[in-house]
Amino acid sequence: MAIATTTARRDAPEKVTGAAKYAGDLNFPGMLVARLVSSPYAAARIVSIDTAAAKALPGVVAVYTAEDLSLKGMESGARRLNFLASDRVVFDGQPVAVVLGETEEQATDGAAAVIVEYEALQAVVDPLAGMREDSPQVREVQASGADEAGMHAAVASADDDNKEKLPANVTNSVNFKRGDVEAAFAEADAIVEGTYKINYVHQGYLETQTCTIVPDAITQGVTVYTSTQAYFYTRDEVANALGLLGSQVKVVPIIAGGGFGAKYVLIDPFVASLVKKTGRPVKFAYTRSEDFKAANPSPLTVFEVKLAGKKDGTMTALQARVIFDTGAYSGSALGIGCILLGGYYKFPNLDIKGYEVMTNKPGVGAYRAPGAPQASFAIELAVMSRRVVTSSGTWSVT
Repeated sequence: MAIATTTARRDAPEKVTGAAKYAGDLNFPGMLVARLVSSPYAAARIVSIDTAAAKALPGVVAVYTAEDLSLKGMESGARRLNFLASDRVVFDGQPVAVVLGETEEQATDGAAAVIVEYEALQAVVDPLAGMREDSPQVREVQASGADEAGMHAAVASADDDNKEKLPANVTNSVNFKRGDVEAAFAEADAIVEGTYKINYVHQGYLETQTCTIVPDAITQGVTVYTSTQAYFYTRDEVANALGLLGSQVKVVPIIAGGGFGAKYVLIDPFVASLVKKTGRPVKFAYTRSEDFKAANPSPLTVFEVKLAGKKDGTMTALQARVIFDTGAYSGSALGIGCILLGGYYKFPNLDIKGYEVMTNKPGVGAYRAPGAPQASFAIELAVMSRRVVTSSGTWSVT
């Protein structure tokens, strides 16, 4: 290829002409449209759900609550298997009911007619406060989440023999240690300390979380059209949730309108359960507001970092406490973040303790590499904040 020549994108013509089809563009005979009834509270008990008025509206085919739907593995508490709250909501925007309509407008009207009574509870929004023994408990039963580490083929674990006793809202801890950190700090010519907080970030994709699923009369399974970054993972999760063989679930590759690490099986098992319940195709897409409130943003993180170094510029020790706000479901990239924090530079002595803390927020996901932006930000600021590189390469402490 000649230098300075342009290369045409293969997918450009269909996108610029509008010929590209996304999961939300598909329509099938007999298809129903799903709309959610969501909680306005971050923490509350569900006192009652009145669906009578919604069911009486024209075009409303069904109104379901958690007790109407069942998926294999619900006892795990995993969000994707318990998409509708049953007795207690744990984040603002958590769905408590779903309305199926012949059209989107009819389903939307039905959702507006559902009446839910709540008993508000105290919410936990700060992970540092959530770590205290006297903090309100986010969940009565622990629940797994997206398991970012597993999905990105990363391995991180703590030494079970040395695990400390954790408060109720702390769902996981890791500790990576080598050398003698205390001795290194005692002998250091320079010590740098800093606390770095990175807020949670929505990935900002143009297409919201969207899924259309069709029953397959031949295989007695389903065909899935979804905006995802993980086709095989989607197939396996839907199959497991419905109790099907992998061969009974077909996931059709379709253009995704952005993802950036966020689209890893959030709504697909839920939509599949609606198809199983009705025997009809079902389309569901978050509204923009629902996606902002109830998708899976990258986590809020806190890095408390302490570095030691010598006058010749050598860094000799790293000590850190890392907190990942995992929302109301465990499964953040805590281990990956801790590994990366200690892996960018050569530290002969290090002690990194990491904690995953539940709060009354939606479960978290990745954003351009799980844990990497947060760890990179923290360690680079720590290294640069009070280090002056002179011509001789020495540390200068201000």
